[in-house]
Amino acid sequence: MSYQTKKKFGQHFLVNPGVIDHIVACIRQGCEKQNTNQVVEIGPGQGALTSRLLDNGFEVLAIEIDPDCVESLEKRWGSNPRFRVLNHDVLELDTKQLPQNFVAAGNLPYNVGTEIVVRVLETWAGTGDFIWMLQKEVIERLLATSNTADYGNLAVKFAWSTECLEHFWVKPGSFQPPPKVDSGVAHFRRLAEPLANPLERGSDYDRAAPFVRQAFLKRRKMLRGSFPSLPAELGTKRPQELSPGDFLFWGLQLGQQNSG
Repeated sequence: MSYQTKKKFGQHFLVNPGVIDHIVACIRQGCEKQNTNQVVEIGPGQGALTSRLLDNGFEVLAIEIDPDCVESLEKRWGSNPRFRVLNHDVLELDTKQLPQNFVAAGNLPYNVGTEIVVRVLETWAGTGDFIWMLQKEVIERLLATSNTADYGNLAVKFAWSTECLEHFWVKPGSFQPPPKVDSGVAHFRRLAEPLANPLERGSDYDRAAPFVRQAFLKRRKMLRGSFPSLPAELGTKRPQELSPGDFLFWGLQLGQQNSG
């Protein structure tokens, strides 16, 4: 690869064709569910996934922060009517620039990947399916269940509003340059009837989220240390012992008390 990767963008370009095909299959499943042909790809890099998507007839809006990668992508597909690229930091993107109905996907930079998946969950109303490649430990945190070491703020928020249809692991050799950790891919779909809707501002999601965040700041401590108004039997529990439903219920209860 002649392109010199940039550490500041956390670039590790996916080059394994088998993994790329697996991701495309997930994207196709999402597009069929949403009845769309449009894909928003975050961090296309040198275009390995982009190429396969275009070959399979998808329309691609690529969002890429690196201007050198943008130049390369425009040279390859600038004349393709099914391709468009934005030179933009996805975390600062105005959602009005997105299609109305699309599947989101991307090999996300490790340094801001967690922030990106939460931003998409909470603000990208046009997508019901998102397929993310992240470091393995982040995928594990997204999928974790109560009473496990990886269970935390991320898992609770995703459990309130999504289901994971599939996930799989990817070794460092699938990338150029190889990262120092294993990676993973997970396909999430928004629930038709979420416990709490992250897209509705001021909703149960917004009201209960502060409780979840505060609870896991002291994950080894009993909840009564941070929330003295909780019932005694609940106050002796640690945050990882509460289910996503428990977090929603008590987050709303505490929110009502504070507003009252």
